[in-house]
Amino acid sequence: MSSEHPSAIKNFLAGGFGGMCLVAAGHPLDTLKVRMQTQPSENPIYRNTWDCVKKTAAREGWRGFYKGMAAPMLGVAPMFAVCFWGYGIGKKLQLSSPDQQLT
Repeated sequence: MSSEHPSAIKNFLAGGFGGMCLVAAGHPLDTLKVRMQTQPSENPIYRNTWDCVKKTAAREGWRGFYKGMAAPMLGVAPMFAVCFWGYGIGKKLQLSSPDQQLT
């Protein structure tokens, strides 16, 4: 068995990439939610979520689902990077010797 543990930089990069994937996957759903919540109650623009998807794609293309994604990406990616980095450091602090395996 290998006793190699991921380096702190690998944990940091993995967390940052994971945060970016989270935003990329979740932002279109958040965009739909916000559009549904902020439409007027009288004469609503969208009948339901699927209608919101169709109208957004027709009016703005698929890029419309990712509008405003830069701000969450700039906030979430570093946050996840630091969380993964801290988790890796915490795991290393639990080891009594460098070749010990955590179970």
